[in-house]
Amino acid sequence: MIERRLEEFSLTETEKRIVLSLMNGLTVSDISKRTGSTLLTVRTHIKRIYEKMGVNSREKLFAQLTRH
Repeated sequence: MIERRLEEFSLTETEKRIVLSLMNGLTVSDISKRTGSTLLTVRTHIKRIYEKMGVNSREKLFAQLTRH
């Protein structure tokens, strides 16, 4: 269901993976280590995700995705 909701926001594959990682409790540092990306790159992806989804926090991101 979450994956289907992600499609509605035209996220890139990388952005989708980051959202799912955040929802699974990973930190920016964890995601950076797992992907081999810098912290700045991961933060930039998160900023773009927020912009595309019209949110400004993880809590609002999670709420947006779990709404029915």
